[in-house]
Amino acid sequence: MHAPRRLALALALIGPLAGCYHFGDLGKLGFDLNTADVLYEFESGGRVLLGTHICPALLFARVGEQNYLLGDPDLACFDETLTGPAEFDAERCWTLDTLGEVTWKLVPTLGDGCPPDYPEFEGDRIRVEVVAPSGQPRLGFDDWRVRAPPRASAIGDSMTVVGLAPGRTLADLREDPSAARRAVADQLDVPMLRLADDLGRLYFADADATLELVGEGATPVDPAEPVPPENYVTELRLAGERPLVLAAGGHARIQATLPGGLVLESPELIAVSAEEATELDLVVAVTSSGAPAYAYAEVRDGQDRVLHAAPIEWGMAEGALSLIPGDLGSDGRTGEYLTIQGGCEPPSETESIERHAVLRARLGPLEDTVDLVWTEQPRPPSIFSDHFQPDPTCVFGDEFGGDDGSGADDPLVEDHGCGCSTDRESPTAPALVSLLALVFIRRRRRDGR
Repeated sequence: MHAPRRLALALALIGPLAGCYHFGDLGKLGFDLNTADVLYEFESGGRVLLGTHICPALLFARVGEQNYLLGDPDLACFDETLTGPAEFDAERCWTLDTLGEVTWKLVPTLGDGCPPDYPEFEGDRIRVEVVAPSGQPRLGFDDWRVRAPPRASAIGDSMTVVGLAPGRTLADLREDPSAARRAVADQLDVPMLRLADDLGRLYFADADATLELVGEGATPVDPAEPVPPENYVTELRLAGERPLVLAAGGHARIQATLPGGLVLESPELIAVSAEEATELDLVVAVTSSGAPAYAYAEVRDGQDRVLHAAPIEWGMAEGALSLIPGDLGSDGRTGEYLTIQGGCEPPSETESIERHAVLRARLGPLEDTVDLVWTEQPRPPSIFSDHFQPDPTCVFGDEFGGDDGSGADDPLVEDHGCGCSTDRESPTAPALVSLLALVFIRRRRRDGR
């Protein structure tokens, strides 16, 4: 193994379904504004680009220590007022074409349209500051994978990172949003965009933006439709993403047409060879019990620049885990990210078990491993089967004979590529959804998107 310079996880993607909304001023109600806000970092009073079309929704209510998911019918339990330069249209959307502050306020009524067993909700409001760009607006590449862990900590997520080198922090991995993005040729890359001006972050609705590739050698990749019964996995394009593949020698940019007709271009996208990689560092996000949830293999070249979309070969040196490499149908999005699950060894019905595994990542001659130790809680027997069956995505280390049941030696899981998904369910997905919303569920669209 190379001399370890372990880098921070740029992926701790997401946490329980508690982040797919924006809190109101009082923290009592959760709103979804359907903005291109991958970490749901918009806060009441945030700046939204003039011309943005927003279809807001009420998603969540907090009553004491209890949390309630809400839907459109629950609006019958509230009186609502909209003040400022906007009004609801027939589809309950706002077109923000006038500068100023818009406030959506909800006051509980528990009236005729509200079921009698509803809890006593409290009111709340959310504000939007409609602005024109200050100075020169800039379209950059969002490093949300690096920003996700501190965001998780801010909302109480218990996920932590294994593999940080002494003295290093997640901030050390931040990439300049205005810097060129290097992606391995002929591999799926999923750059995500963010908009800023001289005063900071600007939000817009994804439905208002048109993202096109300009330049040479870039091919857009769109989510594939599921083909049941072989594949029930739904591929998604998240807000602000433009999945693509760069051919060898490719140089391109993403051109975005934004609300109000604003047209901007991203920094350059540059195709590189995987042979330019000189360093691979593997880090893992783990839960409070130490159980691995996500992994990231960061690849850098000889000039210490990150190479995105690296075709990592994932495997187990010891132990057994379910390994799901990133693609448009999974949480990690690209091949250097991995969603990890258990379900590979028989559980105990009566007592906790300490598990141990060594996860391995390879790219050509480069390799790195991370030791993992966690406590698995007892699990009652399933009523649907009388014997244990490992998950089909499980990969087994040498103590299992180096075999996953397929007869292959030293099994590795290769990157799925651009359009390959497997029939799977993800028990860890709810832990991902809190920050990304998405990372990855389909966000409810009230305007038919």
